[in-house]
Amino acid sequence: MRIVTNILRGCNRCFKSLLLTLCVFLFSLKLSAQEDPLFTQYLNNLATINPAYVGAQDAMNIKLLTRMQWTGFEGAPMSMTTAFTMPYMNNQMGFGGRIVYDRYGPITQTGFYVDYAYHLFLDYRRGRFLSFGISGGFNLFSANIEGIGESKDDPVFMSDQTNKILPNFGLGIMYRDPKFLIGISVPKLIQSRVTLEEITTTSISKDMMHIYFLGAYKFRMDRDMVMKLATMVQYIKNTSTGVDLHVMVTYRDNFTAGLMYTSRNTYGMSMQFNMTDQLRLGYAYDMTSLKDVTTLPSTHEIMVSYDIPSGRRSRYRRRRHRADYFF
Repeated sequence: MRIVTNILRGCNRCFKSLLLTLCVFLFSLKLSAQEDPLFTQYLNNLATINPAYVGAQDAMNIKLLTRMQWTGFEGAPMSMTTAFTMPYMNNQMGFGGRIVYDRYGPITQTGFYVDYAYHLFLDYRRGRFLSFGISGGFNLFSANIEGIGESKDDPVFMSDQTNKILPNFGLGIMYRDPKFLIGISVPKLIQSRVTLEEITTTSISKDMMHIYFLGAYKFRMDRDMVMKLATMVQYIKNTSTGVDLHVMVTYRDNFTAGLMYTSRNTYGMSMQFNMTDQLRLGYAYDMTSLKDVTTLPSTHEIMVSYDIPSGRRSRYRRRRHRADYFF
């Protein structure tokens, strides 16, 4: 028994050391330019932000998210993602893949990524995990800026369509138990820059390095209701640090309603319905709180999530189905 206790203490010290090392490493890097698409319902698709969450669920899962931002405005951003995750070897590992499509004005990006996570049990009885994740893939970048601009003689706007393949990879670490979750991640470590061939000093787009700090806590209010509190800090150099706050209440594991507010002058709400044990539908609506904007742009988001039954239950499963998932 004493040996097991010493091992657990050593793992906890290892976790703290790794987390501190990762923080120092991230802030020592030079960061630079364009924001990655971030969904309002990102808490239900954490693998996109932190690959260490891949395989945390007890079943194979397919998820589709569509985000229509600033509806009614020409050239408004639109983002879509399709993700697949699955646990392996009794939840000790997780595998996943995702396709991300992002369009903003004349620029489109389509990303193809694979994810892997290793889940280390710190405490079997209490369900405490320390997870490490890595992701890799590439973006197909396309910019059709020909004819944009007031001056037709400007060589910047006379260039043909630019197409590039931008490889990248990311890292993440996460600690979680049935009530608490905390993690840090960098989804893209490589800073890619796309320039016009004729004018190499003119940058069309640059990939910013995003650092995400995520923390969440959930507790049972009564027999039928569970409250979840979450906050995420998004750090990008040369831009203001973003802070997201979420409050969600789940009723009988069948319906979830939530409110969110961000430091980017955005607030919104979300709803999720568990249609069956496998099928979940979600909707989110958010809008800006800027007072100097005459027409407030709104954003709509739709999610479809489906769990693929594996035919057997993991020995780590503590509850009957989705209640075992943190989000």
